[in-house]
Amino acid sequence: MNLYDKIINKARLKRRRIGIGLAEVDEEIISGLEKCKPIADIIVVGSKIDGFECHTSEYPNKELVTMLKKKEIDGMVWGNLGLGIKNRYEELKKQFNISKIYRCSLIRDAIGREFFFGPTGLNEGYKRDDKIIYIEKVINLIKKFDLEPKIGLLSPITHGEIGRAHV
Repeated sequence: MNLYDKIINKARLKRRRIGIGLAEVDEEIISGLEKCKPIADIIVVGSKIDGFECHTSEYPNKELVTMLKKKEIDGMVWGNLGLGIKNRYEELKKQFNISKIYRCSLIRDAIGREFFFGPTGLNEGYKRDDKIIYIEKVINLIKKFDLEPKIGLLSPITHGEIGRAHV
């Protein structure tokens, strides 16, 4: 069984409420959300979609974070909220009183190999100490899936990226 399937099976066992921020909705988005219904309770924040619990809000990014803080949802997806990368996480940092956010993505390549990839932005792992913390956090995540961590490092940021981080 691949890692994606393990995650989906685990999610089915412990059903969660997941908030997703949507500024705009089309048929492809609705189709994707429908596919999630057997796995999680989807709460749409920002737009209204028939068949889903919806919370319309002038500030859906703040509403999502507030719902997470109040434990009204178990997780959140920014969706297609048109926030700048810096502003996207400011409310999360503020309400949860955190200074750094560390993200990674599960990737499946063209031949089916799966791996976590990160950092996913310039704001994570920018400094040496952040890289060490980031690697430790990813190792702990990998171990939660009963996998042996194997860590690879890519080259440092490129010259054009210097100064673009919001740290």
